[in-house]
Amino acid sequence: MFFPVRFLAKRNQNLLIPVLLVAIFMSATLAWACPPSQETQANHAYRLAGEFIQARNWQQAIPSLESALTICPDHVNSLKWLGKAFLQVNKYEQAKETLETLVEVQGKNAEATDYMDLGKAYAKLKDYRSARQAYMNAQKLEPNDCDVLFNLGVMHGAVKDYVRQVEVYEQVYDTCEKYSDRVLAPLIKACKKAEEKERGFGNNTQADAFNTKYKQYAQLDTGREGYKLISRT
Repeated sequence: MFFPVRFLAKRNQNLLIPVLLVAIFMSATLAWACPPSQETQANHAYRLAGEFIQARNWQQAIPSLESALTICPDHVNSLKWLGKAFLQVNKYEQAKETLETLVEVQGKNAEATDYMDLGKAYAKLKDYRSARQAYMNAQKLEPNDCDVLFNLGVMHGAVKDYVRQVEVYEQVYDTCEKYSDRVLAPLIKACKKAEEKERGFGNNTQADAFNTKYKQYAQLDTGREGYKLISRT
C-alpha cells in the first residue's frame, strides 16, 4: 500500500526539542486547573518528564507525564508530550486517545501541530478519514504550511479523493521547494488516478484536463517518490 506513515520529514530534531521545551516550561503554569498543592506535585512530575523528553527517552517520559496528568488531568503540555511519546513508542491507540483529549481540552487554542500528531495516530490505526479531517483542521490553522499540505495530500489519496489530492500536491509542488522533488511522483500518480475516476463518472472534460496535467508533470519526473508523513516531533 502506498501509505507510508512516517514521512515526517525530520526538521532538525536536536534543535527543535530544546526550543519546544523552553516554551512549554514558560507556559506550564497557565495550564493548571488544580489546587496549588496538587500543582506543586504535578510540576515535579512534569519537570522529570522534560528531562527524559530532552534526552529522547520516551519510555521513561511516559510514566512521569502520566503521573502529572493523574494530578491535573487537563494539563495541556503533559497531554501534548504524552501524545508525542506514545507515537514515538508505537502505542497508537493510546496516542489517539491522549491527543483527542488534548484538542478537546484546548478547544479553539488547539495548534496545527496537535492536529498533525492526531492525524498521524489515526493514520497508523488505518482510520484514514479521521486522519484526513485532522490534517484539514491543521490546514485551517496553517493554510500554507508545507508539512501540513504534504500530509493532507497523502490522506486525500488514502480515501481516494484524487481530485483534491492533485490540488494539494500542486500547491506543494509550486510553493514548497523542499518537497518539490518528493511530491512530483505522487502528483503524477494522483493526476492519472483523478483522470480515471472522472472518466469513470463520464466527466470527460475534467478527465482530459487531468490527462494534460499528467503528461505535463510526467515530463519532469525524476523517478523519486515520497509518501511518508511529515513529522515535527
